[in-house]
Formats: sequence, structure tokens, C-alpha cells
Amino acid sequence: MSLGRHLFDVRRRRYGVGMADPLAGVELRHLIALRAVASAGSFGGAADQLGYTQSAVSQQIAALEKAVGEKVIDRGNGRGRVTPTPAGEILLRHTGTLMGTLDAAREDLAALRGGAVTTLRIGAYQSVTSTFLPAVLGQVRRNFPDLQFDIVEEMSDSDVEAHVLDGKLDLGFTVVPVGHEDLAGIDLVADPWALLLSREEPPILATTRADLDPAELTDLPIVGAFNCRGFQHAISHLQGLGVRPYVAQQAHDNALIQGLAAAGVGAALLPRLAYTPDPRLTIIPIDDLIPARRVGLSWRADRPLSAAAQAMVDTAREVCASLQPTWEQHGALRAA
Repeated sequence: MSLGRHLFDVRRRRYGVGMADPLAGVELRHLIALRAVASAGSFGGAADQLGYTQSAVSQQIAALEKAVGEKVIDRGNGRGRVTPTPAGEILLRHTGTLMGTLDAAREDLAALRGGAVTTLRIGAYQSVTSTFLPAVLGQVRRNFPDLQFDIVEEMSDSDVEAHVLDGKLDLGFTVVPVGHEDLAGIDLVADPWALLLSREEPPILATTRADLDPAELTDLPIVGAFNCRGFQHAISHLQGLGVRPYVAQQAHDNALIQGLAAAGVGAALLPRLAYTPDPRLTIIPIDDLIPARRVGLSWRADRPLSAAAQAMVDTAREVCASLQPTWEQHGALRAA
């Protein structure tokens, strides 16, 4: 079957015989105008952003509404701030993805033409940005002195993956294996888990791994990272061992999680890269109970890596390989 015939059949199944794709008339300029109006809250403000006349912006929005068959902007009484309609909100969500994809396409075309990539957009979370990422960036910059890094600190590895997939990020540090088949990546470092207990108000009496009976973890209040796949896997692994702690509190900030543990809210369950030495806390390694979190670097599998992105991948691998023995020796990856 020819490609043209295949596409016709797909459209016929999706929209019915003789029916056109309802979004076929939507153009990128229409969506750019929609995003500007939503951002500015007015047609005049959008015109200033885009360098258009106000009537040109109005024409773009009118054309978009005609194409989708829905109002996308609620104009109110014509005096106050205009806002997107529910249909407009849907289009705006997808417009963000389209813009990210276009940025990625622009970088890929530059790489194809032999042009230098001037900016790498990198996503990471706290335990990466506060530990080995600065060393990686420093080494890459020595070989690419004009390269700029746009570092986006996300709340979770799932957020990093989502933005790599939609083209907003070129590379992302995340837990591996990655959670999506369209992502490729490398494994960088093992990051073992530990319990952090308040010295003043310990939720259990154990102070070393030898003192800790896994049965004590049942009903133990746990403080951990919110919306973190690694934390969820750790809790699930304990439950698979018949140990059933309960999650008393979750937070985005690692320092807050440590502080909650020090205040006696519960035992913090954190991988080693996520916490710092704290005299208020007793640290008990539990890497024999929970497999170490694996931290890696990922990118879209269908995107060729630019020379700068490949250098970032190679350097991250080298830095982590060279630092791991030092981390282990000095306790950065293993608590005493």
C-alpha cells in the first residue's frame, strides 16, 4: 500500500468518509497569536509582543476560531482582560509542545548544516545539580567555550522526561531505566538509599544497620520526595518484602525533607546524593533492603545528538566514573 493511500485510510477511519481533519486549517502563526494574546491578556498587548498591528492579531485569532470551529478567546465586554476559552486552553497546552519541538528541530538543522549549537537545555533535579553537575559543565565548557547552558531544575525525574520528550529540553538527568520507549539514555551512577532519623526524637531506637530489624519499618512514618519515581519504587520494594511503612509527609525540597526528619515528623527515606551531613540526624544505610537508585542521562531516541550534546553525555559518564570511588571512600555515596 502506498503512503498516500495509507494516510487516506487513517483519516477515513478517524474522521469518516469524506470528512477533513478539523485542524487542517490551523497554522503555526495562528497558535503563536493565541499564545501572545493569552500571555498579554489583550489583543493590543499581543500586537506589541509580536510586532504586529492589533487588527492583524485579531485576524489570526479569527482564522484560528474558524479553523477549529470553536471560540478560543473569551473577549468579555471588550474592556477587561481577555482570557482563553476551554478550547483555547487545550490548544495552548499543545502549542507549548509544538514550540519545544520546533526549537529542537532548529538545533537539529543547525547540527546537520555543521553549525555550532549555542545553547544546551538541560533538565535535572536537586540531587544532581548540587553534586556532580557543576563538574560536568565545567569540563564541557573548556572544550566548548562559547556554549551556553540553560539549566532547568525540575521537581521530579518524571518532569524531566516529559520535557525531554516534548522538545523543551535537549538532555535530562533522570532515574534509569527511563520510563518511556521514545527516550534513549546512559546509566551514570548507583545512588544507595538510607534512613535519616532524628537524634532528639527518633521514631525507632536503632542507630546502626546492625541494630535495625526490618520489621521495625512496618508502620514507621516516612518522609520522602513528592512525585518522585525513585521514592515510589523504594516504598514499593519495601512493601514487596512485607515491610509496610506509611508515608507521613512528602515534599519537593531535599533540605525540607531532612528538616522534617530532624524535627521528628518521621524517618526520611532518601538516596545518598539527595542528603547532606547533618548533626541532628542519625543515618542508617539500607542498601541491602532497597536496590540503589540508578541516575542517568537521557535524550529523545529519534534526535541525533549534536557535538555539544554528545560531549555532555561523554563527560557525564567520565565524571561519574572518576568520582564514584571518591564518593564511596569519603562517604558521599555511603553513610558511616
